[in-house]
Amino acid sequence: MTDTIKIALAQLNPTLGDINGNMALARKARAEAAAQGADVVLFSELFVVGYPPEDLVLKPALQADARAAVEALAKETASGPGVLIGTPWVEDGRLYNAMAYLDGGAVKALRYKVDLPNYGVFDEKRLFEPGPMPGPIDVRGVRIGVPICEDIWLEESEEYENVVECLAETGAEILVVPNGSPYARDKNDLRLSIVVARVTESGLPMVYLNQVGGQDELVFDGASFALNADLSVAAQQPAFQEDIVTLAWRKDANGWRCNGKIVPLPEGDKGDYAACVLGLRDYVRKNGFPGVLLGVSGGIDSALCAAIAVDALGADKVRGIMLPFKYTAQVSLEDAEKLTKALGIHYEVLPIADAVNGFEKILSVPFAGLPRDITEENLQARTRGTLLMAISNKTGAMVVTTGNKSEMSVGYATLYGDMNGGFNPIKDIYKTEVFRLSFLRNAWKPDFALGPSGEVIPPNIITRPPTAELRENQTDQDSLPPYDVLDGILERLVEREMPLAEIIAAGFDKDVVTRVDRLRAGDLANSLRLAPVLAPVGLEVLRPTPAPTQEAPLDLVEWVHSASQGRDHYVKVVYDGILLPFCNQASLVKVTERKFKTVNGLVVANLYQHYYIVVREPVKEFAAGDHGMLLKRIEITTTHTPDIAAPAYVVPGSRSFWVEVMRSASPADRARLSFAVKGTDAGGNPVDLKLPMMFVSSAAVGTVRDAVYDAFSLSDSIATMAARDAVVPGQKILFAPRDGGAPSDNSQLVTRTMNFVMHNGQPRLLRAEVNVPQVQELLGTDAPTTVRLYPGYVDGGLDAGSGVFAEIVRNTPTAGDPFAAVTPTTLGVNFTSDQAGGFATPNLGVSTLSRQHGPLAGKVADALADRFDPASFFQGGLAKLFGTFDLASLLDGGSLGAGAPKLQTKAEDIPGGKLLVATLDWTPAVHDRNLGIAAFTRNEDTALVVHGRIEKPLTFDASGAPVVGETKSDFNGTLNHFSISVLDAVTVNFTEFAFAARSGAKPDVTVRLDTEKPLEFKGDLVFVEELRKAIPPDLFGDGPSLDLQPTGIRAGFSFALPPVAVGVFALKDISLGAALTLPFLDGRPTLDFNVSERAHPFLLSIGIFGGGGFFGLQLDTAGLRRVEASFEFGATASIDIGVASGGVHIMAGIYFSLERKESRPELAPTLTGYLRMGGELSVLGLVRLSLEFTLSFTYDGDRDKAYGRATLTVQIEIVFFSVSVELTVEKAFGGSSGDPTFRQLFAAEDVWSDYAEAFA
Repeated sequence: MTDTIKIALAQLNPTLGDINGNMALARKARAEAAAQGADVVLFSELFVVGYPPEDLVLKPALQADARAAVEALAKETASGPGVLIGTPWVEDGRLYNAMAYLDGGAVKALRYKVDLPNYGVFDEKRLFEPGPMPGPIDVRGVRIGVPICEDIWLEESEEYENVVECLAETGAEILVVPNGSPYARDKNDLRLSIVVARVTESGLPMVYLNQVGGQDELVFDGASFALNADLSVAAQQPAFQEDIVTLAWRKDANGWRCNGKIVPLPEGDKGDYAACVLGLRDYVRKNGFPGVLLGVSGGIDSALCAAIAVDALGADKVRGIMLPFKYTAQVSLEDAEKLTKALGIHYEVLPIADAVNGFEKILSVPFAGLPRDITEENLQARTRGTLLMAISNKTGAMVVTTGNKSEMSVGYATLYGDMNGGFNPIKDIYKTEVFRLSFLRNAWKPDFALGPSGEVIPPNIITRPPTAELRENQTDQDSLPPYDVLDGILERLVEREMPLAEIIAAGFDKDVVTRVDRLRAGDLANSLRLAPVLAPVGLEVLRPTPAPTQEAPLDLVEWVHSASQGRDHYVKVVYDGILLPFCNQASLVKVTERKFKTVNGLVVANLYQHYYIVVREPVKEFAAGDHGMLLKRIEITTTHTPDIAAPAYVVPGSRSFWVEVMRSASPADRARLSFAVKGTDAGGNPVDLKLPMMFVSSAAVGTVRDAVYDAFSLSDSIATMAARDAVVPGQKILFAPRDGGAPSDNSQLVTRTMNFVMHNGQPRLLRAEVNVPQVQELLGTDAPTTVRLYPGYVDGGLDAGSGVFAEIVRNTPTAGDPFAAVTPTTLGVNFTSDQAGGFATPNLGVSTLSRQHGPLAGKVADALADRFDPASFFQGGLAKLFGTFDLASLLDGGSLGAGAPKLQTKAEDIPGGKLLVATLDWTPAVHDRNLGIAAFTRNEDTALVVHGRIEKPLTFDASGAPVVGETKSDFNGTLNHFSISVLDAVTVNFTEFAFAARSGAKPDVTVRLDTEKPLEFKGDLVFVEELRKAIPPDLFGDGPSLDLQPTGIRAGFSFALPPVAVGVFALKDISLGAALTLPFLDGRPTLDFNVSERAHPFLLSIGIFGGGGFFGLQLDTAGLRRVEASFEFGATASIDIGVASGGVHIMAGIYFSLERKESRPELAPTLTGYLRMGGELSVLGLVRLSLEFTLSFTYDGDRDKAYGRATLTVQIEIVFFSVSVELTVEKAFGGSSGDPTFRQLFAAEDVWSDYAEAFA
């Protein structure tokens, strides 16, 4: 692989269907790229045949010619740069929109377009087959991914494949995208946002190459660019011009990167004008017209078209013709002449009076008795059209049509009159845009324009009211509303496709909107110019007027409008509203103003629009008794915002929106503006905070206002909830009134964020993230705790007994009730077993915050009743004393003041900083607890004392940054004067049980037993007390029968009984034993009892029979844990009568156990037995016969399975001959792995059927 590659971008202007001409362009571009040192040249989509090819691409001859042209070019790539070129390609009878990679003299690879557009001007699904998901192409050692145009434009869905993701996952390093993307206003921002999204998703740099040039009604603007993986612009080619640039890409540790030339692009009106010029130029050039001609009326439409024509073709190819009639004003003649002289075009005047009069004379008979009307006006326009077409027919020059989009949309034109012509460069330009472009052209022209610089359109043409001059003193406004009103309505009808009701709601007069819609829909018969159909409408129509049925108040409070000669210079509109969440009065200001700017040495004046917010009520105060609002005074210090993003309404038509600012030129790159606010809490303490706010129009009332408030308050995710957060830079806020005015650390909390919602039209605190010092120090973390004000406190104030003001909550986003977005929970402050000493693990389930006691564990109801429940501290089952006694059940409850643990924090000075210390002290009362199997018994002196200390050092380095040192913990406690008994049989008497746990060290347990009676045997073991009188005293007390270990106590006895022999009966080696194991840490107490042991069984003999065995029993606090017994016996006999001798023997044994295993709570039995017997016979030493039979059986209750085995062995020896035979049978029953059934021995179903039928 290489770490450099040079990619040439050939931004060219192909001609549709001209394969030879397009390939000549490609060869010329490849030669230029070779001179620049390129490794590969990239051409645009379907470059070989031109784009869009429409039905032409379906012709087999064109498909074959295109393939032949590609293969011919491929042969030329044996040396020099490779080529990536767009072409139609037929494979297996399927037609694809393809990119061909040519290199080394051959077509090396093909990639087909996957996602085919089928909307707007695109019709590719009808023409092409979608290609398979592609992989990257190896281009000179670099894996290049080649998605084609639409392959990057849409998100993955059922209809669209994620081509970019596929290329990234298959190893692409750089993405190059050939495009045929037509121009539209602000299209560059859209393209950039699409590419940014794909680069972000893939992490790969992307080259975006676009076609340039006009193709009938489409204009391709080029404006190709490249983006690095970090989203920086790597290169930008010019718009509306051919350009070849070679980009040098280099690979480093962060991937591929390029730093190329960045050319500024014409935007807005400049882009529109350049597109008009390029569209006209290419239509004339590609269709072979020698030039153009147009009627020059002295009006603004024909003047702008004349300037566009000269810029596109040059003055020598443009002919202007004035066709005056008696209604043509002298000023029109003068302005037309000035225009043609400024542009330098051929100009002539051809009066049409004779022709019009001739037509009227011919028509005098058919028109006899009829009044003059619009027919005679149309006759003038058709006369002009006829003459222009005649000159075109004679000279070959194309007639340029000059009607704008506003007039064409409502039929304000004459069929076969001023609609005559071959191409209209301003057919998509509204009349108000015609004025702007005319003004622009006098100050600026595109770099590629062929016309003169400077003022070419006389100012009088721009400022003079437009007129068709078809009757005396006629103006366009006689028949149409003012163009700014008409264009405003048309833009909403045509571009946005808005319903009439919404347009009317936007402030346009209902009658005007309705009439314009009828005109647009074709109400003008045969698109003929008609007499006036609309009454003149003044500027007041611009004032927003509610629909007649709307009852909402007007939010418009100010309107400032400055204009001259019909041209706006400054418009300021002010809307009234409030800012949520604090409901401060504010105004939305929209300003539209014309600004003069110098661009490339030319002065231009465009209209610019911007928005901002003015806070008219900075200070808002809240009642002292309003417990749902922490801050009692709010002052917004951001009283005048910077320019904000165009409002995005949270409810359609509500003029209510989150106040946002733009982060870049991309329309989607917005961020909520943080307003600076100074607050004051209930204690008069200042609080600084920053938070986003929503502007709500005063016209939003009733259900609309409710919907807006819901849009502010509801949280369907944690992200939407957090986006509403007010950030507080670690300041203390008083959450509840102090007790008698005295400072209270418990009710004043360091706050990080607050989150407000709307409730009954008022702000309410939903939640806050705060520091609870006692919890943070015990946990050794700086994580905040999420709380909300306790609803009982909000509704009724602070309870004097408990002082509970807040409860711990967790985030539970929901689209319903705003307050359901948080729900009560407990904060687990868990101590590890080594911190707590091992014998008990406390878990502080903090649920509430109290003014008197700080963080409280347990239920909120307990806190409100001033009641302490130990189970809330040592949560059930989590704290076990000796692995058996739930500590919560041993402790007495009480009041919060007397029974609860005390958590305190403080800071101590140390060199260079502070030592943060948290302490826990607790001395609860203890009571008896009898579990039946085990019992805890206290006496009058029993006491439990627990103390804990956690330290965290905080110092500062040389730069002043905080440095947190190692957290250390030290916990210790004692429990004295108590006893533990098991099964009412064994009792251990404790004088003191103490523990100590320090960071990094194992728990240290100290145990002192009662010196007089450390161990007692009672109940069923009371006989041991009698036995110990006959056993040496040092066996008990401090002797070997009482063993103290760091993990527990083992106490017990074991002694041997004397042997017994009576006649043929003898018993010896029998012993009795019992032991109690009491763990300090893990596990349960166990009691063991045994008769002899497995390793030392008792021995029993009766006559010729002998054997031995043992018995064991183990209990714990859960019941019987294990019982086992074993016994074996045997006998033997022999005889010798001289000529024959022999003997017989027999042995048998059995073992039985019941055991509770960890995997299952019930007892599982195990039974094992065996029988072995045999004999031998010898006759004269010549014949010897022996026989042995063995039978064994095992049952495993844990697996519910039994095993059996029988073996018979027979051996015969006769002099020098011997033979031995052994027969063995095994069988397994039950379980999942037992022996197969008889049926399972048949492999096939038909074999089993045949076998069964044999017995039928």
